[in-house]
Amino acid sequence: MADKTALSPPKMQEGAFQLGLLQFCNQSVKKCYGCGQLLKMQRGDGQWQVPPAPNDLVIITAMRRPYWQNGVQKRGSPSNVYFLCRVECVRAMQAAFLPFLVVIPTVLRPHLLPVHSQRLAQELGLSISCGRVSARVCVLKRLRRGGKEVIKRQLVLLQPMPSK
Repeated sequence: MADKTALSPPKMQEGAFQLGLLQFCNQSVKKCYGCGQLLKMQRGDGQWQVPPAPNDLVIITAMRRPYWQNGVQKRGSPSNVYFLCRVECVRAMQAAFLPFLVVIPTVLRPHLLPVHSQRLAQELGLSISCGRVSARVCVLKRLRRGGKEVIKRQLVLLQPMPSK
């Protein structure tokens, strides 16, 4: 099993989106940056608890947070922000957000449960393949052309599920 460090979200770039699980995020992450709803629950003893699956799914990106200095609003350096796994939460701050651009890290896949897959389909309209969530992943495929084996690199993207 991968260690927690390998599963911790990297410093994201603006415009890039990655799926994460709260249990692998910095413990200071507590609120959705889009709607302001709490991502974690506070227990009676004051400790913060990660909710059960699938409510532990978050979408991570980087944004420049606004702040005030000497009466002037400024923007800080890009830093990770965390959203509930809902299109409307991300679009509240990133109007051009496209759900099929969310990357699911390879190291995270073994930790995703069927309820996570169902939530991704329900909330983001993302398709599921091979029982696991697929994302932008470069894969090597062996293709036979004229008796010669050719290795081709392909970009596999999550596609929105067709409407019923």
